[in-house]
Amino acid sequence: MIEYREDPTKNTMTIISGSRAKRPFVFDIPKGSCFFCKGMEFTTPPATFVLPDEKNWKVRSFKNAFPILSPDEKFEEGKGREYYFAGGYGEHEVIVEAEDHAKLFQTLTEEELKNVWRAYVNRFQEFLKREKIEYIFLFKNHGKRAGASIEHEHSQIISFPFVPELIAREISNQYNVKGGAEKKCIFCALPHLEEKNKVFESRNFTVIAPPFARFSYELWIIPKKHVKLMTELTEDEGVELLSILKTLIIKAQAVTPDYNIIYHNAPKKGDLHFHVEFCPKTSDWAGVELGTGVIIRSKGEEEAVEKFKN
Repeated sequence: MIEYREDPTKNTMTIISGSRAKRPFVFDIPKGSCFFCKGMEFTTPPATFVLPDEKNWKVRSFKNAFPILSPDEKFEEGKGREYYFAGGYGEHEVIVEAEDHAKLFQTLTEEELKNVWRAYVNRFQEFLKREKIEYIFLFKNHGKRAGASIEHEHSQIISFPFVPELIAREISNQYNVKGGAEKKCIFCALPHLEEKNKVFESRNFTVIAPPFARFSYELWIIPKKHVKLMTELTEDEGVELLSILKTLIIKAQAVTPDYNIIYHNAPKKGDLHFHVEFCPKTSDWAGVELGTGVIIRSKGEEEAVEKFKN
């Protein structure tokens, strides 16, 4: 059983997904022994995308064997209830980013990053074709503290038949920055409003430590042009973005080996400046955060700038 349940008192969505409890935790095992290694393809669902081919693959994607959501569920609101209740419709795939168990994302070559970007774009575009889907979420968990259950480098992609609340809030608040007669997109304006918090710039992106970050050492990678989806970037721009993430991961090792990478795209209907949030995992939310929604951060953005600036 997979179901959506919305808490009407907090407007938060919960997914009941029993299969998640069955997923294995695979760390500290010999090379070639985990489910994501080359030669172990028989342990996963069939590939949905491979590069360059199934025999010689460098990047491989497939349906998650322990999915959060399922395309077999019917997305119909429950009857006779005062709150939102629906079947857990959606898709959930894994994108294995390297065939070698020992390879880390920050060691991938430019050609390997190109393969990873192509896999991201392919799966994103495929998910966009689904009629019932409204939002597609790409993310990467690295390390136990960041929520990963398998250490072999991989990302995940999930589709939702609605726009998640956090994304909806970003969309509604995006143009709240005042500037002259017209309101400006905060993601376009932030690098100029918070000049001192810039970490560095590349040709097409700005990396900034937002003063209102939720996590210590949290950084945002913002495209200089206002694009809604990662698929609007050229392949060269995509590789540039992944190269920036490589640099941030390397620098983050001095703080923590665990991190989350969160790709915020616009929904099918709606405008949101695409951006990436890089979050080294240095602490866990506890009573104050869980009980009030007020977030405690032990490090200021100045320390993030100092730690990551070139």
